Formats: sequence, structure tokens, C-alpha cells
Amino acid sequence: LRIAPSSIAKSSSGASPPPQTVRPADVATGGAFAEVYEGVLIVVEDVTVTDPNPDAPADYGEFRVTGGLRVDDLVHAVRPDPAAGDAFARIAGVLHFSDGEFKLAPRSTADVVR
Repeated sequence: LRIAPSSIAKSSSGASPPPQTVRPADVATGGAFAEVYEGVLIVVEDVTVTDPNPDAPADYGEFRVTGGLRVDDLVHAVRPDPAAGDAFARIAGVLHFSDGEFKLAPRSTADVVR
């Protein structure tokens, strides 16, 4: 299920805040800072896909990276689908909690750098 807004209104002319650089294990489910960074724009760097489908045999478009952090397709789906061992220089997005897991939700292709 993907929910798309019918319209977006810009209410400020200021720049967006830069993402906070965090360690993936610190914001993954059970991480020491997961709740602290919930709803915050974050970035993780130099991560590798450890599980391309943590919900197998079901497939919800999510994958897991270094440190156990899930990357969600809530707003933007990473394409092509990542495979185990794929490396990313950085992945940015908003950390959110869903289905018992903290997940990183990239906002666009600009948030994902291989």
C-alpha cells in the first residue's frame, strides 16, 4: 500500500535542515538512539545490504543494511532492487517506526547514493 499526497504546499522559503549522520546500529530496532531519532532526517554512510528481503517469503519492498537497519519503500523505492552485498555510500531519509521495526525511509533518488 502506498499513500500519495494529493497536493504539497511549501510553507517556508528556508533551506531544509541537513540530515544527522548516525551509525546504522544506533537507530536500528533495539538501537540505543532509535527512539531519539524517530521522525528525524538522518543519513547512514558506507553500508552494505545484509538481507535483501527480511520478510521472506513475503516481500514488502524493504531491505536490511549493515547494523541491522531496515530501509523502507514508504516514500521512495530503491531501484533496482538491492541484492545481498550491494554497497551504498550513503542513504538518507526519515527514521520511522512501523510493524515493530525502526526503518529508514528515503525521500527520493537523491537520498540514495551507491
